[in-house]
Amino acid sequence: MGIETGLAVTGVIAALFGVGFAFLPKFVDSPRVERGYTMAGSLLVLACALALVVVPWMGDRA
Repeated sequence: MGIETGLAVTGVIAALFGVGFAFLPKFVDSPRVERGYTMAGSLLVLACALALVVVPWMGDRA
């Protein structure tokens, strides 16, 4: 998988969590759930960015 593909996958995951965050308050009215959802989404996007973008980019530079 190339760096561009990794960027695309990370962007799609971030967009899906963003859309989910926009609709979450309509279904759940709990700040605790929103906080957990936000933290889980940000950690998943960070992990995808590291695994799919940064690691291949460092490999290309070496």
